[in-house]
Amino acid sequence: MTLPPLTRKTRIKPLPLLAGQQFKTVSALEDEIRKILKTYVPLDTPVVGRYGELLTAYMETHESMPYQEERSGPLMHVEIRFNPAVRCAKPEDRRQIWCVFSDGYATPFSYKAARSNWGVAETGDARSKLHRTWICRAGRCLIEPDIIEYRQVILENSGLCELSGEPLSKNNADVHHAGLSFQWLLFTFIKNYCFENNCTLKNIDVVDTNSHGSKKFALDALNEDWIQFHSANARLVCVTKDEHYKLHKNMPAPNWSELF
Repeated sequence: MTLPPLTRKTRIKPLPLLAGQQFKTVSALEDEIRKILKTYVPLDTPVVGRYGELLTAYMETHESMPYQEERSGPLMHVEIRFNPAVRCAKPEDRRQIWCVFSDGYATPFSYKAARSNWGVAETGDARSKLHRTWICRAGRCLIEPDIIEYRQVILENSGLCELSGEPLSKNNADVHHAGLSFQWLLFTFIKNYCFENNCTLKNIDVVDTNSHGSKKFALDALNEDWIQFHSANARLVCVTKDEHYKLHKNMPAPNWSELF
């Protein structure tokens, strides 16, 4: 299988100030946001003070923010919300950063630096990137039942991390796509679909399935084909959260822009 070239975001050095704060590395910023996400109270209200200024400034650099503001008006504030649709054993892992816009629309935004243009030398087309985000979210939501089932089977049987041999529990077990990552599997599937149907990524519609941000493809046949493709080609392993983080650190992503 021939895969397309990989793409990474190039950031300027030193990194610019963010809400008056200086971070030496992107990972240092992610660590700070992760701490806010897991500890801030109260939930479902605007995050205020230094934390609020930092989260708002950071979310404004999200690659999809220009398109979302085009649809819903300016970003008004950021909230930390508990999302029951997130399948995690620890309650704090079900917290998400939600952006609330002037028309009242609210949606979760990823805090991962890979989704941010903070300090990036060049930015891409926000509209295309938001659609790509929806495609990926739909892909993940559709295979979630299979991921949960696999995780449960491992916990009930071997109960050991397949990389380190450490004992697994509901609190520390993650499912990792070995071989081709989830992103590469979905990209390959979508690329084949676009080629066979003479279309682009923009022709693939995504719809909401609930009020918690879950999505699926508008075409039922496409949903079924993706689930079957993933089942036939994914090589899953159950690992600890620490091992999972190591595997994904600096993992390059496919070049989705070639599908637009």
